[in-house]
Amino acid sequence: MKRSAGEKNPARANNELSFILSILLLITLCRFGNNFFSGRKAFTAEERFAEMVINRESALLDLSKIKNARNLDNSCPNLFVEELDAVIVSDNGCELKKQGASNWVRFAMGKKMLLNRAEANELEFLSGIGKKRAEEILNLRQNLNGFESMDQLKRLPWMNERIVMEIDRYFTLEEF
Repeated sequence: MKRSAGEKNPARANNELSFILSILLLITLCRFGNNFFSGRKAFTAEERFAEMVINRESALLDLSKIKNARNLDNSCPNLFVEELDAVIVSDNGCELKKQGASNWVRFAMGKKMLLNRAEANELEFLSGIGKKRAEEILNLRQNLNGFESMDQLKRLPWMNERIVMEIDRYFTLEEF
């Protein structure tokens, strides 16, 4: 069956819907967790978060409650944790990655994702980008040793201004 120009591929629409529902679930769980464990109302835009990864499971870390990584786990060194940092706890100890929060955590916190750290599935949720195009973007990024400007995306023959604007809406090259 042919689709008109404005119609979306049903499988693509399902993927986009699944992604949006996953993000909403993550935000809801974070808010519920805050309410349940702290007795407070849902978090506000003024609150700051970092990402904590234990056994490859990611969670938001409320920085208003925890000022250093030692409070998280006895094996962690005394580290100062700031917004969008990632605290990775393993059997070998604790590692702090400054501004290392994953793109999905950044997105859930209302921040732009980092294009030079993006994975294919993070690009695929954008309108006009499927699996093949996402891989082409990643290959271009690898060939350039990272993007220095969004205009470099225009080296791809199918990239137009609308898609660049869509990418720019959700991604940035670096955190300012």
